[in-house]
Amino acid sequence: MRVLLVVGLVGGGVGRHVRQLAVDLVGAGHVVVVACPRTVTDRFDLQATGARVEPVEVGVGSPGALASTHARLRLLARGAQVVHAHGVRAGAAAALAVGGGRSRRVPLVVTSHNGPPEGRAASWTYASLEALVCRRADLVLGVSSDLVERARRRGARGARLAVVPSSAAVPATCAQREQAARELRAELGVPDGAGLVLTAGRLARQKRVDLLLDAYRRLRDDARFGSPPVLAVVGEGPLAGALREQAERGGGDVHFLGHRQDVPRLLAGADVVVSSADWEGQPLVLQEALAAGAPVVATDVGGTSDLLGGAGVLVPPGSSAALADAVAGLLLDPGARADLARRARDRASRLPTRRDALEAVLTAYRGVLPDPAVDPTLRAAALRTPRVNLESRAALLLARSVTALVPGRRVASVRRHTLRHQGVRLRVYIPSNPSGAGLLWIHGGGLVLGSAAMDDRHCGQTARDTGVTVVSVDYRLAPRHPFPAALDDCLTGWRWLRAHATDLGLDPERLAIGGQSAGGGLAASLVHRVVDGGDPVAAQWLFCPMLDDRTAADRDRDATGHLVWDNRANLAGWSAYLGGDVGAETLPPYAAPARREDLSGLPPTWISTSDIELFFAEDTDYADRLRAAGADVTLEVVAGAPHGFEAWAPRHPLALQLLATARSWLADRLGPGTP
Repeated sequence: MRVLLVVGLVGGGVGRHVRQLAVDLVGAGHVVVVACPRTVTDRFDLQATGARVEPVEVGVGSPGALASTHARLRLLARGAQVVHAHGVRAGAAAALAVGGGRSRRVPLVVTSHNGPPEGRAASWTYASLEALVCRRADLVLGVSSDLVERARRRGARGARLAVVPSSAAVPATCAQREQAARELRAELGVPDGAGLVLTAGRLARQKRVDLLLDAYRRLRDDARFGSPPVLAVVGEGPLAGALREQAERGGGDVHFLGHRQDVPRLLAGADVVVSSADWEGQPLVLQEALAAGAPVVATDVGGTSDLLGGAGVLVPPGSSAALADAVAGLLLDPGARADLARRARDRASRLPTRRDALEAVLTAYRGVLPDPAVDPTLRAAALRTPRVNLESRAALLLARSVTALVPGRRVASVRRHTLRHQGVRLRVYIPSNPSGAGLLWIHGGGLVLGSAAMDDRHCGQTARDTGVTVVSVDYRLAPRHPFPAALDDCLTGWRWLRAHATDLGLDPERLAIGGQSAGGGLAASLVHRVVDGGDPVAAQWLFCPMLDDRTAADRDRDATGHLVWDNRANLAGWSAYLGGDVGAETLPPYAAPARREDLSGLPPTWISTSDIELFFAEDTDYADRLRAAGADVTLEVVAGAPHGFEAWAPRHPLALQLLATARSWLADRLGPGTP
């Protein structure tokens, strides 16, 4: 695989991560180019990774330099199969270089390593760049759960947690911890019986060492300690001078150790290790603390909870009192410290390895690469199909306005008329050679879009080719009309069809229910409802049905680039229909047809799906369950076809074949005398 890594001016953690990724990708046989400023190349010795390093001043320089950066990245991207940018600034630069929407040819992955900075101007800039990244990237990887959720809220097509490998050493033994404690206590002159608290990291605003100094003052004044605790601060940074002054004013025994090469040994020698940061991703110092078997007290921010996995004490950020209470609780309870030390070493042994991280990133790359299984002619047609951002209310309203203006189409030899029954609009298609059978048809649109008129061609041709009289329902749409409004309207259409069957020359025992996509899901639910009510249904006819809200709730599916209908759109549709209940343990009856446990007594069923579409698993599972319950099921799986292709590419050979097969099945199933 040919990978372009794009990096701006980054700190030590991000730089080391990119370096390690480049080394591991090259070691696995991939061709890697790293585009980054010269200072980053030199600082992290990227030339030694085996990757080709191209000097590109990403995120720095004048407007003229920015134009040069854009042109350079665009040229480099042409030779890549995947572009992977690190940080929102580099991500925005890469997004502008590779383009967006259907014009883009190179997939873009962006790893978000940090939360928004402080300060109005900096925060606004970050938010603007982040919005660009979320709109254009195929996948956003976040180093913490809050960054992943933030990307999802901003409309990222796919977002998932990045796998950051542990760089810590092998977990320390009890003997090694005891030796480290003796050496460190001797170095600092810690009195016998006094607890030793340690923090390590860059002395910058985000780390909130000032908060820890406030908490230390509380510990020093705590009468429960015979000997006041000692605090050691490891690291350098822009706030070093101010923090030393704060420590001197507060009194006590505080040691500033500066930059050290033996941080793992220092961590192993501490009684308690503290992280008081306002935000962290998956910091190396906490990985090293776990490996050192150190009891950890940390603020519950960013990826800290994910990293510790229960092997530490979490406190709210910004509270020196909570921090002091947690540290005191451990210093006063040797048993609790021993338990945390054991859990820390266990957690360290289960942190992701470099191999885990490499496999995760390669999986991410494969997920955004064009699927070779997609029929190339259908891919081209799918990319020309308009996409609607269902998470945008304005876009949704605009799309509805456009679909409401669709004039519909007439099919020769089929009479079409419209009517309104109990407030529900119905379109009736009567063939010139009626067979005496009828079909209630339900259009698609993700439960939030569409109209009966959009399916005029399909309904008219179905009536013409099968002799079946078709009634199509214009049901109410979510979110303005959530469940069960759409299903109630479909039931109204069904009752009208049954009540007027004789007037239409139809046999009430030869009436079927069908639909496509969301309409297929509504059709399946309607079949459940009318069968439970005692009405006979001759057949159900389901094209790529949207059956299971739990698919939408599985956010790991967001990263897969399903054409036409992806899981982000799926979640938006189900959320509009069900409100906040998507993926809930239980739903009301008929809300999602795949949730029904007892599928016995249901009519003969025809289901179509595709092996590459989002609904493949839920559709095939539903077919299997119907068969197991005794239903006569015909399942058509079309290879390489994106969702709903028979609707937006009806003249494609695969669509013509599917529709011919489907209509033949319907005509046979609804024929006179068919059991």
